[in-house]
Amino acid sequence: MQMILISNTIRFNQSFEDFTQNFKNKYSAFGMEDAFIIPKDVLSRIGKGKFKDEALSKYESEEMKSILEAKISELLIQRETYKKGEGVYSINFLGEEIEIDPRPTGHNDNDHLIWKLYKLIGIIDSCLQENRPVHLSITDDNN
Repeated sequence: MQMILISNTIRFNQSFEDFTQNFKNKYSAFGMEDAFIIPKDVLSRIGKGKFKDEALSKYESEEMKSILEAKISELLIQRETYKKGEGVYSINFLGEEIEIDPRPTGHNDNDHLIWKLYKLIGIIDSCLQENRPVHLSITDDNN
């Protein structure tokens, strides 16, 4: 099964264990059903079905962040609002505090995806602030 991996560092120059156990490495994995998160011009530029550790430009990273923010906004419109105190986590999204239950079986079906996209925005933001590239991979495996 193909997966999308987005990280703040090169992933495939180290073992899976080394990559996941290093607290400086931030990453998020998605299935191909979530390919909407990748800007179309990135896929056009790369021109391959599978690739590892492609560094995105600042513009491409900012474009991905915009796509993620738009998708979260769309998902938030579709969900039931929690009453204060019932959510498991609070996120601050575009200046609004939102309580979500990110468990896959939580109250709102899309909260888990919102949580993953929100965390990915954090990875992209940290890369942009540190002037480092976001790394994108589409692969069948972790090795």
